[in-house]
Amino acid sequence: MHAVVGKIYLGLLLAALALAAVPLARRSRWGVRRLGHLGSDARFDDLAHRCAAGAFVFDSLMLIVGACWAQDAWGRYWAWDPLESWAFLSWLALAMTLHWRVTTRLAPHRHSLMLITVFVLAFLTFFGVPFISTSPHKGAV
Repeated sequence: MHAVVGKIYLGLLLAALALAAVPLARRSRWGVRRLGHLGSDARFDDLAHRCAAGAFVFDSLMLIVGACWAQDAWGRYWAWDPLESWAFLSWLALAMTLHWRVTTRLAPHRHSLMLITVFVLAFLTFFGVPFISTSPHKGAV
């Protein structure tokens, strides 16, 4: 269940990234020519925010379900191993992005840049850390 919820999280975050990339791409001449006929930047930003909020829910569930699974498997809920630590950092980065978007009314292209940063961090967490970690918790790989 932990891995399934994690994959849903990454999928929703990827969808948010794709939607957020439209306003960012429209800042170039190529983007205006290719993507100018689509909806407004505000609409894409709103959809990206909704997908990111859904991703946050599944990221939170992934951490909770993973902690419950770790208690059964290893007798502890949390051990601050590299994968757990980086997963928590990506959760914090997504929480911060959602918070800033709501409280400061970020421009769509700034929100896009923040979502790109969160996705890169999450991607490296799930597909980078397991290759360099020596802990028994290797993740999805």
